Amino acid sequence: VQSMKGFIVHAGALERNDNDEDDDEKSAGAGSSASIKLGDKVTLKVDYERRSDLAKNHSCTHLLNFALRKVISSNIDQKGSVVTDEKLRFDFNSQKPVPLDNLIK
Repeated sequence: VQSMKGFIVHAGALERNDNDEDDDEKSAGAGSSASIKLGDKVTLKVDYERRSDLAKNHSCTHLLNFALRKVISSNIDQKGSVVTDEKLRFDFNSQKPVPLDNLIK
């Protein structure tokens, strides 16, 4: 697991594909102290369900940005976002208050 500023940016597991039976060195998944080095043969395991959920929420940030600019104002400016496999947060600013009926759209 790799995190940045408290957010998980990479999660997964990898296993060394050698004949070394030392369990501490064999698995480098979450919570493991195992390490790999240049030349090691490894198998990377991707959590495709989590990756799919992340991709959907990431795509929604682009859709939301487009919709805000179309419905509210072309001056809407994205100031940040948080995308996880469970949710997304989209931060934006506007030069004037956003009418409730526009938010409903």
